[in-house]
Amino acid sequence: KTAYEISRSDWSSDVCSSDLFPSHDTSVSNSGQLSVTVADGKVWRGNTDKNHKNPPNWTDNAPPGSTETKPLYFAPDASNPLELTEDQVFSDIYLNSSNANHKIVLKGKKLTVTGKIIVQGSARIEAKDPNDVLEFTGSANQSIPANIFLDNEVRSLVINQSAADKELAIEGTTNVKGTLTVTKGKLKSNGNLILKSDADGTARVAPLTADGAIEGDVTVERYIPRYEVPGTRNGRAWRLISIPVTGSASLRDYLMSGRTGTDLTISSNISSEPSGMGTPIIGHAYADAGEAYAAGYDFLLSNQVSAYRDWE
Repeated sequence: KTAYEISRSDWSSDVCSSDLFPSHDTSVSNSGQLSVTVADGKVWRGNTDKNHKNPPNWTDNAPPGSTETKPLYFAPDASNPLELTEDQVFSDIYLNSSNANHKIVLKGKKLTVTGKIIVQGSARIEAKDPNDVLEFTGSANQSIPANIFLDNEVRSLVINQSAADKELAIEGTTNVKGTLTVTKGKLKSNGNLILKSDADGTARVAPLTADGAIEGDVTVERYIPRYEVPGTRNGRAWRLISIPVTGSASLRDYLMSGRTGTDLTISSNISSEPSGMGTPIIGHAYADAGEAYAAGYDFLLSNQVSAYRDWE
C-alpha cells in the first residue's frame, strides 16, 4: 500500500517503510519511530487507460468529483498519464517523478488549482490544445513553477484568486498562446511571461478588472507573415503596427530584437540573425552602414525606407 491508500481502519495492521511513498524526495530509516500523516487526496495509477473518470485508474476505485477540492498524487509506478475527460478541480498537485506517465493532459478541458503545484523530474502538464485552460483560484499566494508545462507552453491562463491582494508568481519561462485572463489577484511575471504569436494566431490579454493586475515585464510577440509576390522573389509590403503601451522604448526594442543595426549587404550578418525574430528596419537613405548604425537602423544598399511614424 501507499501512504495515501492507508485509511484509519488500516492502522491495526503492520506497516513498514517499503509500503509507503512520500510526496517529495526523502529518506526513511529502517528503524525507529515513523510519523505518517495520511492525506485525504486522490492517487492516480492509470492501471487501465488514460481516462481520468475511469474508476480502476484510481487507487480507491473512485474518480474525483469535478468540483471536489482534494490534492492529486501520482503513484510511482503509474502506468498511464492522466487525461482529463471533463473540467476538474484539485487543491494541490504533486508531480514528482521521472516516470514519463507522471503527466496531466488537459485534452481541451479546464484544470483549476486552488493550492500549489509541485513539479520534480520530467513530470509535466500538457496544455497545448486550443481549448485548454489552466485556472488558479487560490485563497493564498500561488506560483507557476519553472518547467511545469510541456514545451513551456500553456494555451490559456486564468487568474481568479479569492482577493485582489493575492499573487500568482511565474517562476520560469511561460509561453501563453491563447488568452490571459486576470479577473482577481496580481499576476507577477518576473520577466518570464511571453505572449506568443505565430502563423496559427496571437495571444491576447482579456480586459483587466478593477481587482486584477499584471506586474513585471511581459514579452509580446506579433507574427507578420512573409509577403509573397506571385512569379517573383519575396516582396516588401507595408504593415500598420500599433504598440499600445507607455514608456520610452524604441523601434529597436520593439521590432528589432534590441540590436543596434546590421549591415544587411553582408550575407553572414543575415545568416546570424535569430530565426523568426525581429525585422530589418531601414529608416533613411544613409550614406553607409556606420551612419545607419549610429541612428539605430539597418543598412541596405538600396536604402529603401521601411519605417515611418505617425503621431495621429
